[in-house]
Amino acid sequence: MALHVIASLFLKPEHAQAGEAELRSMVVKTRAEPGNQRYDLFREQDGSPHLHLYEIYDDQAAFDAHVASPHFREFRTKSADWFAAPPVIRVLSAIDVAG
Repeated sequence: MALHVIASLFLKPEHAQAGEAELRSMVVKTRAEPGNQRYDLFREQDGSPHLHLYEIYDDQAAFDAHVASPHFREFRTKSADWFAAPPVIRVLSAIDVAG
């Protein structure tokens, strides 16, 4: 069963550009991972520096592999001081999702 993830990242304004650039790089790398079905990056329309990811993985194992990937670990290390608040990660199981 597919695993859906919504990750909200609350960047400090002074790190907004660097955060977006790093996440754009993550998009390319994560979409190439086995078991990744979707990895989309969004920004809020109000101009805030907050970014959001919508992710779909084949299963928990694919998600775990993503979290263990070198590019994910590198992003976590590089961005450790970029956040105004801790990221909010919601892992969801689909009930009724359009195909």
